[in-house]
Amino acid sequence: MSLSDRRLHPRFPFHSRGQLSIDDGGLELNGTLIDISLGGALFAADQHRDIPTGTQCRLAVYQRQRPSFVVMHGSVINHTRNLTGIQFQDVSDAAAGKLRQLIDMNLGVLHLLERDLGALMR
Repeated sequence: MSLSDRRLHPRFPFHSRGQLSIDDGGLELNGTLIDISLGGALFAADQHRDIPTGTQCRLAVYQRQRPSFVVMHGSVINHTRNLTGIQFQDVSDAAAGKLRQLIDMNLGVLHLLERDLGALMR
């Protein structure tokens, strides 16, 4: 069974700055979210650091250069070069609501970009 078949939540392309903080060791990595779901995210760090699978972490997601919009706790489930797969843990209703809002805002922007220019000019 492929990884995408095992996912409980659909992933959405996402492009936002964020910060991955490792719970033990004080490492903080700035980078960009590649995709996100209610269950996890793929994070591309600006610099390469080895992060073992199972490491507990926090992912702060920024929206338009503002202070963190939402902070999710999770664990590293995959790490290759500067890409880190994070599985969120113990997602509260409030955090899930913020994630849904982020996804909706991101999809809304994509939806606007995909409109038919001819239809808009009529």
